[in-house]
Amino acid sequence: MIDFVKIKLKDTDPQILLNNPLLVFRQEFIVETGELLNKRIAEYRGMKFYIHVTGTIIISGSLHKFMNNGKHNYNDFKRSQLTNVINEFCSMFNLYSGNCTLINLEVGANVTPSIPTKELLKYLFMHFRNEYRFADINKGTYKQVTYSEYLLKAYDKGAQYRLDTETFRFEIKMMGSRMINRNGVGTLDDLYNKRKLEKLCNLLIIKWRESLLYDPAITNELIFNPKEHEKYVQWGNPVFWFDMANNKDKHRNAFSKEMKKYRELNDYYPENLHLKVYKIILSKLAFLLLT
Repeated sequence: MIDFVKIKLKDTDPQILLNNPLLVFRQEFIVETGELLNKRIAEYRGMKFYIHVTGTIIISGSLHKFMNNGKHNYNDFKRSQLTNVINEFCSMFNLYSGNCTLINLEVGANVTPSIPTKELLKYLFMHFRNEYRFADINKGTYKQVTYSEYLLKAYDKGAQYRLDTETFRFEIKMMGSRMINRNGVGTLDDLYNKRKLEKLCNLLIIKWRESLLYDPAITNELIFNPKEHEKYVQWGNPVFWFDMANNKDKHRNAFSKEMKKYRELNDYYPENLHLKVYKIILSKLAFLLLT
């Protein structure tokens, strides 16, 4: 559910962290010149603490990994565990959760998909007119859509940690307080609130529903005439969608019309891949919220 956070502390004396025995701060410098950088850095259980000379304090890292001693985030992270982690984190560093302003926030779910994760990623094409692009992290196992205020990330968590089980992760990373605030959250204190967590989970679900996932199995399940079959095969080519989305002068409203046709055809097949993964993510988020 909740994973990476970036926090800006307000009304907090830097000495509270500088005097904490769990944190060993270092001051980095430029090797070539020996010039000291304007911040001190410490790390504990995967959380990084930055104290700038101006007094600004930034903390970043995964609350999920913090629960696992900074090692991984491939298991479930339930609402009750999130509450315990925030309590432990704030107590450990003598912080008040209401002073921990969220400036980055990740919401996601680890699920077992109905097909191999690498295959699922192969057919995850678009979010609206924006392409899910493969990144250079474990080639073929990570895709991302980039917006100014957020990222959508889809990847093979099993491959990342060399797990024996198929584990697909879908998440949204909100960058900047404005989008976080629009979704009803401002500080770590808000993450105690179940309704606010439900709203964040609903945002993740919406982003999945807005995404285009091609289902190659439909050609075997539905009866097509030759023209329909040719069109469905065309929809399975990501270049077709990318070209149509990016060439607005040529296609104008063609992309939206084509997307509508594709979704309508998918709706004829109630066991389509997109819907299956939707139900799996929805079920996992409901479980995490209730436990």
